[in-house]
Amino acid sequence: MLVGTARAVHRMLPDHAASATEIEAAPMIDTLPEVMLAYIAQLVLFDSLPSALRFGQACKSLQRRLEPVRRQAAARRVRWVPELTASAAISDDGRSLTKLGPPLGRGEFGWADCWTDGWVDGWADGWAAGELLPTTTTAAEAAAAQCAAAKAQLAALQALASAWTVGESSMTRSNGGRPPSSAAAAPARADFCEWSVRIERSHQNDGAMYVGVCDAECTCAWGLWLSYGKRVLTFQHGARRSPPAGYPSVEYHDAVVCEKLAGYAEGAVVGVVLEGGNLSFRVNDGPVVVAVSGFPRGAPLRPWAKMYYAGDTVRFSRAYVDFKS
Repeated sequence: MLVGTARAVHRMLPDHAASATEIEAAPMIDTLPEVMLAYIAQLVLFDSLPSALRFGQACKSLQRRLEPVRRQAAARRVRWVPELTASAAISDDGRSLTKLGPPLGRGEFGWADCWTDGWVDGWADGWAAGELLPTTTTAAEAAAAQCAAAKAQLAALQALASAWTVGESSMTRSNGGRPPSSAAAAPARADFCEWSVRIERSHQNDGAMYVGVCDAECTCAWGLWLSYGKRVLTFQHGARRSPPAGYPSVEYHDAVVCEKLAGYAEGAVVGVVLEGGNLSFRVNDGPVVVAVSGFPRGAPLRPWAKMYYAGDTVRFSRAYVDFKS
């Protein structure tokens, strides 16, 4: 019954055109007992994070009662961090990144690489990083603990909800029905996470930008050079000239791993995957290709992007990170 109710709720959300029959058949959600409402909200959250956010905003009563679920969903949002961003503007609630700089012209586009030490004509490259990823030991422990607690709560709620008898117009509790005591499983860091960015604007549609990951201090980055589909290793201006101890090192621009986007960049979606110490990429609907291997387990990493031309814009195509332990 509860699963059916959750599905009915899901169908009534804005991304589903519910029929009048479906709406009439579904119970008044905001009149359900707290235990059943929490159970339904957890089902929706595990099925679809955007749907869980919309569910919690359906009315003022649900906003208050589902605040814990909203906090769980918000913890998975992905955003660019202003304190770790240089020569770029952040907008769209942290999802969009636009390169800043003078008007385009010879010597005025502001780019950097290993041999220019990060500067051209006094303008820094647009370098940006996001929040720590759930594959990071510290971030993962918090995320995994939250996930384990949610799963334990879900099991307890399911046991408690099974003690309620639902009639046509009333809801009564059967004898007993106390949830079994259950301890949350020990937290484990995420072993897989994925996010993606969409190229909204690219000078001459060239894809002259990098996307990938950087270390926690935002001094060293591994990524994909979108113009040519090559993997790269690059460094923040004046910060270092080698990766942190234990992190992988690759030759600069040494291997083609994905589809080239020169001339086709705008509108392309680039997926970034971290799994088992490997950094992989997917361009549009292409295969997932491993670009860099050898990241330490639990290494602190952040989403990262670097752009050359003023006005170039990338955007997280989804507002959250997919991860699993």
